[in-house]
This record gives sequence, structure tokens and C-alpha cells, in this order.
Amino acid sequence: METKNVLGSIALALGVMSATATFAETKLSMATSWGGGPPMETGAKGFAEMAKFLTMMIEMPWLAGILVAAPFAAVMSTMDSFLLMISSSIVRDIYQKKYPDASAQRIKSVTYWTTIIVGIFAMLAAMNPPRYLQDLIIFTGGGLSTTFLAPMALSLYWKRMNASGAISGMVAGFLYHGLAYLVGTQLTGQFSAYYLAGFDPFVPGSIISLMTCIVVARLTQPPSDAIVIKFFYRKKKSN
Repeated sequence: METKNVLGSIALALGVMSATATFAETKLSMATSWGGGPPMETGAKGFAEMAKFLTMMIEMPWLAGILVAAPFAAVMSTMDSFLLMISSSIVRDIYQKKYPDASAQRIKSVTYWTTIIVGIFAMLAAMNPPRYLQDLIIFTGGGLSTTFLAPMALSLYWKRMNASGAISGMVAGFLYHGLAYLVGTQLTGQFSAYYLAGFDPFVPGSIISLMTCIVVARLTQPPSDAIVIKFFYRKKKSN
């Protein structure tokens, strides 16, 4: 049963990596096969041109508005979630710890003003974004996936997984991801990743993280029976 859980975790991690690699390969082939299509610009303008080109090809230009609206809706949803998360973190982790007896009305007022102030700062920053913002987004997204995917999958499906294995896997994945970008930057002279055997750093980094988790967890003390029972067994309901 334990072997099946390990294999299930490995299959889950490999499935995510395969989907990511396939998606990246599809994007690359699309970018290199446009021919007489729209210019491959970056940002919102490039996507708008692509949506216009695709909808004109199928003679349904009215679909362009829907295609363009979808990513903007996703961006708005993400931004308001981060805005609420930041403001609630400031209020709960800073203000309420300093003023534990504050009334509900006072906390509500502080939350409103914190959200407004953080939103103004975010709007001002968006008016003059950093030069390498997209590169930073790709770097952080890939780094988070490489660092946490394998430890999280094994923690959910493998009873032998322990804290040492999880920490080691996270460190290994993070170090490989950072090293790949360091080598790529040194070779190209700009902020970019080194593609080992043509793969995005996410793929080999996740494999290294997965193997590190398994090896270290096997070599160190297993989790206590209480933890295993709590998270992997259900109590039988008495009739």
C-alpha cells in the first residue's frame, strides 16, 4: 500500500511536469509558425493582436472581445485576492497583535483604510512597472512549483514522508531553480534560465526535488504513529 502511494505521488508530479512541458512546447511552436500572422508582441497589446487575428481567420470577429476579456478578468481576480490577502495580513498579524482589545468596528475601519492605501501603492507601481516584470513572474512561478510540488504531493499520499524529507526536497528544488537561472544569466548576459537537455528548469528541478524527498525521508526517522493515524486513517463510526 505504501509503495502504491509513493508511485501515485510520482505519477502526479510527472503528470504535472508533462503537462507543463507540453504547454511550453505548444507555445514555442505557435510562436515560430505564425508566418504572415500578427507580430508576437508582449503584454496586453500582443494578446489583443493575436485574438484579433484568430477571430478574423474564423470570420467571427465578435469573439475577440470575449478572448481579450478572459485574461483581464483573471488578472482582476488575482489582483483583488492579493489585495485582500495583504490588507488582512497587515491588520491581523500587525495591528491586532499590537491592539488585541480593538473593537470590531475599529478593525473594520482599519481594514478599509489599509486596503485603500495598499491599492493606491499597487496602482502607482503598475503605472511604471519594472523592466523585467514578466521575467520575474516566470521566475517566481517556476520557483514555487519546483520548490513545493514534490514535497506537497508526497506529504499528501505517502505515509513515510517526514519533515526532513520535505525540507530537503524544497531546498534541493529551490537551489536547482536558482542555479539554472544563474548559469543561464552568465551564458546569455541577460536574465534567463539554462535549459538542461532542452527542458525548462521546472522539469529537472522537480525530479531532483522528488528524488531528494524520497531518499532523505527513507534515511531519517519516520513520522510518529499519531501523525500517521491522524492524517491517513479515518475513525470508524459506531453504529
